[in-house]
Amino acid sequence: MKPKVSIITATHYRPDFLRRCIIAVQNQKMKEHEHLIIADHCPFAEKVYNQFKEDKRIRFYHTDGEPIKNVGATSKNKGIKLAKTNYICYCDDDNILLPNHTTALYNALNNSNYKIAFTYAYIMRFSSINNHKYLLNRELYDITKVSNISYDDMLCCMHTKNTILKIDGWKTWEELNNPAEDTDVIEKFKKYYKIKFLEDRTCIYYVHGGVRKENSYSFKKEYQDILRNMPKNQTYAYPDLAFKKHDLNFKNSLKQLLKLRKNEKKDNYNR
Repeated sequence: MKPKVSIITATHYRPDFLRRCIIAVQNQKMKEHEHLIIADHCPFAEKVYNQFKEDKRIRFYHTDGEPIKNVGATSKNKGIKLAKTNYICYCDDDNILLPNHTTALYNALNNSNYKIAFTYAYIMRFSSINNHKYLLNRELYDITKVSNISYDDMLCCMHTKNTILKIDGWKTWEELNNPAEDTDVIEKFKKYYKIKFLEDRTCIYYVHGGVRKENSYSFKKEYQDILRNMPKNQTYAYPDLAFKKHDLNFKNSLKQLLKLRKNEKKDNYNR
């Protein structure tokens, strides 16, 4: 199946969210897509990809060189270079594409004079100390408690490959001296191109407090809580926690995950 669109996912130390992101991309009504997952110095992300590698539309890569301060730009630039199609869109690991996303944007651009289109995203804001666990237990397309809708993020965008290359790609936090990587691209697009804005609502953008880090709270304590509170037939988004409670392999898998996470390379720059 020849892809019509390329979906690029930047991922960094959020393997639990990444799994949900991949499932949402697989659920796109437009099946003719490729999904490029680019891990920014996050070895555990490949273990998530391995659960889905039979889907040949998904390709997995690591960023090159030493880590630099960014919020996805490095991964996205590599994804753009590797994309096989002319139409590019994005879904970072902690966001969700609704099934109509690629169809709406592709139809707006294909055989038209527009090179860039935006839809609306449901903006979901969560700031409690247990927000990660709460989000991971929400249904994939749950839009209850939506804060507002907005198109002001590159999650909402599809563009042709040449448009991003002509503005010299994504600039990193380090280059911009601030984390507004999406804003930089959007402002340049608005300056140089005519943009098609659609009324469709096609994605979910989560505002939830960023990357999971050992210095923010204990992974081990959280996993113990999950094990203790897991309903009998409930499965969770964590790749190595996707076992039912009565599965005899569950406790061993939990121990393996904790060991892997402990030995994994520490995050050495803010994200």
